[in-house]
Amino acid sequence: MELWRLLAHSHWFTLNILGYEVRVCARCTGYILGFATPFLVLGHLADPLGFLNLGVQQLVCVLLTLPYALDWVTQSWELRHSTNWVRLATGILLGVDMFIFSRLGLQAGKIIFVGGTLAVTFIGYIGKLKRSNQLQCTKDF
Repeated sequence: MELWRLLAHSHWFTLNILGYEVRVCARCTGYILGFATPFLVLGHLADPLGFLNLGVQQLVCVLLTLPYALDWVTQSWELRHSTNWVRLATGILLGVDMFIFSRLGLQAGKIIFVGGTLAVTFIGYIGKLKRSNQLQCTKDF
């Protein structure tokens, strides 16, 4: 197994770092950029959306997650084709969302986040299984 596959999944950017080609996942790169940028700019700011009430803060977190979830699910179900630029952008939004979410400190919110993540993953994988079963059926004929 090639080591770059651990960093690249199946959609990657190829970077040239010190003469070496490094393939990194587009969405994961966006996620890291999205989380690290506000962290570096704002530092250890306890609550970046502290001026908003808690319900609005949670709504912002949900809205920042939706583009990623829609991109991944529609791509998994082959309803449309995604690009690395879209993956990078949705990863950045997800990273910013996780930065904000990590500052809210809500125990119930963490449970909701994990549940939502599992739901999106489950829905996406059902699409992939459905697609692979359809491909298998067409090979049988």
